[in-house]
Amino acid sequence: MKVIIKLRASGAAAAGFLIHALSSGRWLVAQRSRLVHWGGMWSGVAGHVEIGETPLEAAFRELQEELGFNQPHLVVSVGLVKVSRYFHQYLLVVSDEFVPTLNWENSAAVWCQWSNFPQPMHPALKALLANPAVLRQLRALL
Repeated sequence: MKVIIKLRASGAAAAGFLIHALSSGRWLVAQRSRLVHWGGMWSGVAGHVEIGETPLEAAFRELQEELGFNQPHLVVSVGLVKVSRYFHQYLLVVSDEFVPTLNWENSAAVWCQWSNFPQPMHPALKALLANPAVLRQLRALL
């Protein structure tokens, strides 16, 4: 029997990162575990904004929780890519690739080229990457 854990948001908004390594030019994506909604789909790191958090604080908290990222010395820049009513998408540029330490929310993570994102892709990530305004903003931030 498969158990799906549905997480409830404390706040109405969510926030997350697209992660890019300057040294390799590759992007980090994680595969959602079968224990969570959208299990098996590849996505960036994201989660709900808790009460009292800013969207950027929530994105960094999710980065720590889901990928074990605790290497602030690698951070080159952070830029806001897109804001909708419910989601704040940021770009996190790191100097070098790092090895993620996954929690139960993800079953795998890979660094990949922009043209070679793994499938199946989470619908929100797919829509984001197909958005011309987002692509222009990413180019401006990189």
